[in-house]
Amino acid sequence: MAEAEIVYESLALTIGGPGTSPSYAFIDVGFASIAFAAGDPAGEAENFMGAFGNEEIAVIVGGSSGYLRNFSSGEEINLATNKPAFSGVGSSFDGSLSQGAWAPGNEESVSGYMGFAYIEPSENDLNYGWFSLTWDGSFLTIDGYAYE
Repeated sequence: MAEAEIVYESLALTIGGPGTSPSYAFIDVGFASIAFAAGDPAGEAENFMGAFGNEEIAVIVGGSSGYLRNFSSGEEINLATNKPAFSGVGSSFDGSLSQGAWAPGNEESVSGYMGFAYIEPSENDLNYGWFSLTWDGSFLTIDGYAYE
């Protein structure tokens, strides 16, 4: 059985905060890019965090919920009970109800790993990776990413 090389990239990027629209970050992982949005979309949820893939890379959401999975440290990232999606909501807050696996609730912030899946073109294999994120309900900090 072949061993996969793990590629890790450290980042220190924070987006979001109060305003009239969300802020965006586009992160190129070398073979594809993922877009992140965080902040206050005008006329929508008071606070929002989400991610957007494309034809080359998919974000991983829980079941049919459309909410981004929050994988814990050491948890295997896979599609066994999850599904790939072009976009996913991590957290939304409408002033009274906070929703999503990344919703802070009673904590000051939520940290974890947002999974992604992609097809390795040269091998036609499904591979996985993650982004290390912290969301405090207003600001999204992206600490780094890794993939095999």
